[in-house]
Amino acid sequence: MRQPPEAPFAGEAKSARGGSARSAGDRLAQFRPNRLTLLLAAVAALGAALVLLRGAAYGVGLPTDSAAYISAARNLLAGKGFVEW
Repeated sequence: MRQPPEAPFAGEAKSARGGSARSAGDRLAQFRPNRLTLLLAAVAALGAALVLLRGAAYGVGLPTDSAAYISAARNLLAGKGFVEW
């Protein structure tokens, strides 16, 4: 049995293709994430938290030459001249 077409929202205009021309806010208000979307969001949040925790505990993992460049730049800015470490 065929379902009747959905009625547009009150005051909603029809688009050129026959569908409704709802605003992004209306579509976002009706968005209901499914379980896969929630799972992916949870995995992404967990990954971001792990990266932040790892970086906070052990630093960002700069190689020694990068640390030397940063040290030299800080010494130049502090007026100590071109000195490493």
